[in-house]
Amino acid sequence: MAITRFAVLTFLALAGVASVTVYMSLHIARDEAVRDARNRTIGIARGIAAPLVNTEVREGNPEAMRALDDALSNRMRDGTVSHMVVWDVDGTPIWGDSPEEIDHDDGLPVALTAVEAVEGDAVDRGPEPLQHVGTGTDDLVEVYVRVLDADGTPFVFEAYTPRGKIQADARVLMRELLPLTLGSLLVLVAAIVPLSLTLARRIDRANAGRRDILRRSLRSWQGERERLAQSLHDDVIQDLSAMGYALPVVLEALPDDQRSAAARAMGEQMTGVLIRSVRALRGVLTDLAPSGLEDADLDAALHALAQRHREHGLGVDLSTDPDLGVGKAAGTLVYRIVREGLHNVAKHADATAVTVRVARRDALVDVTIDDNGRGPARPEGEDGHVGLRLLEHFLTDVHGSLELVERPGGDGGARLRAVVPARLPELDEALRD
Repeated sequence: MAITRFAVLTFLALAGVASVTVYMSLHIARDEAVRDARNRTIGIARGIAAPLVNTEVREGNPEAMRALDDALSNRMRDGTVSHMVVWDVDGTPIWGDSPEEIDHDDGLPVALTAVEAVEGDAVDRGPEPLQHVGTGTDDLVEVYVRVLDADGTPFVFEAYTPRGKIQADARVLMRELLPLTLGSLLVLVAAIVPLSLTLARRIDRANAGRRDILRRSLRSWQGERERLAQSLHDDVIQDLSAMGYALPVVLEALPDDQRSAAARAMGEQMTGVLIRSVRALRGVLTDLAPSGLEDADLDAALHALAQRHREHGLGVDLSTDPDLGVGKAAGTLVYRIVREGLHNVAKHADATAVTVRVARRDALVDVTIDDNGRGPARPEGEDGHVGLRLLEHFLTDVHGSLELVERPGGDGGARLRAVVPARLPELDEALRD
């Protein structure tokens, strides 16, 4: 799945970057083509027109005009420039490749007829349609350049470059830019893909190892608790129960006199202590190995846990959703959270009441424990809630969470909130094993 996601995202990223690259390359190529038209016009104006424009040309000398006409007409034969006009700075045309087209021209821009204009100023008037007599309409780029003629007198040179020429130049630049840019992207992707695949495989192996550690940890935890519960049941509880049954018999055998009364009273107290100890150990036994922690069994186990705390004087208000839909592993975690939360409230919080809510929220189970005690601060001189920290680490490993904060509302007390995935199939399998 990680490799598939990487491949799809890489393709989308490459397509996006390629689209932006094509768009930017197109604009760059167009701008560069227009810049070439500007530079070409400046070159013709300075290198060809300026040396030939002089007083004789301005006065209409046929020989001088023919020399200028031949030079500029020859420059137009390669198709890079389709129309040229030489203007005086006052807007009077001096020469043009076609007198008819001069008559249809809009004249000079105001900026180039101003005295402040300096030699070499160029103005790109952008694509403007120019009416050619008998040839229809061509899309041209019009460029004006102000230069000095052979006598040092300023004039304005105007040239029109066909849009097709600019587009052709842009396509040439595109063919040069795109292979380099897109090729670099492909080389980068080709270098990244093997590294990403290797990283994805390492992540998969790490995740598999983490899942195996979790399974082993849960299986070991469950096995140790069951062995401890079995040992308590078979040895300690049985022995204490036997003592609880035997002690009354021993007390009955004592003589009914003044000297035996004190021993009988002490024996009766010991019998009460044994009975309470056996009951407490049976409660511990239930906590260590509850009979079932799925759905209805979890609800029953939680209510039994709450009842044991009520018997010790803590007011517990417990509510659970009627259908949590949890597996055994998730149910075990929910039970551990509630048990650890109630244990910490009873031991550390100095609380008289606690509210426990267990609710299903989409694919998660939300556990909230609120108490009216002294808040979540660490008890003075104690190491803190080790059980909660261990639970927090375990929940983080299964993509859950646990936090201990102040109870909302500002009335004091603490809130323990945990989020547990409702289904943990791999851990359920480990518990079945």
